[in-house]
Amino acid sequence: MGPPVRNRRGWPAALAVGALSTTLVLSGSVAAASRGQLETRCRRALQHTSSQHPQKLTGPPPAVLSSLLELLRLPATNPTEAPPRAIPASEYSALWINHIRRVGEAPRGTLYYAIASRVALPAICARELRGGRRGAYEKLRREEQAGSLILEAIGSRSLLARGTFTAGEIEGGRALVELSTGIRSAPEIAGLVPDGVASVTITPAGLPGVTTTVTHNFLVTALAAIPRGGASYKIAWHNSAGATVGTFRVAAIGAVGETE
Repeated sequence: MGPPVRNRRGWPAALAVGALSTTLVLSGSVAAASRGQLETRCRRALQHTSSQHPQKLTGPPPAVLSSLLELLRLPATNPTEAPPRAIPASEYSALWINHIRRVGEAPRGTLYYAIASRVALPAICARELRGGRRGAYEKLRREEQAGSLILEAIGSRSLLARGTFTAGEIEGGRALVELSTGIRSAPEIAGLVPDGVASVTITPAGLPGVTTTVTHNFLVTALAAIPRGGASYKIAWHNSAGATVGTFRVAAIGAVGETE
């Protein structure tokens, strides 16, 4: 049996696809912000959202994504050629089903797919939050409504990992997923970057960095060694001339990064 599916987002109940980051995790902040009926309605709304079958859209993917990512401007993978487990059955409000992309394959056979998606976050939950947390949630609602991109790792028998990223998160160096390759093996890191990034260097704290080539916005590489628990990462983007065009600090793969 393979490793558990890892999603970068933490949610209450069954929902595991939003992006509240380290500053806004509803499973904790809702309970702190409010008690009673409003909290109950929020949780019910989240549970309802997570249980619905996504609407399958056939038009072009969201412009906020296609303008950022060449991979969405290339011919799509035929949906019938993608493994059924690559197409989420719930948790998303919409999928652009004609714009599935097989973006890469790792040396050990893992296939990676990207799918344009949308998550409809309930407005009622914002009423439970205060100050900056409410603003962060409302910003997230707008970004998710504009569209996000799912990145999935598919093994021979199962879905191994899934991350869902808005355009802002891709531009911010946060569109990364980590895939365990065994107890004694360094993990595999995959991710998405905007147009113009030709290579990426990933450096865990206290370990050598690994530089990998980007192909149509997608990268995948194995780290040089197993990072210690809780290690942070430095992410550097380079253009085709080798110049650094972006540097980010990431507390953990899938967590919020800060541009240096």
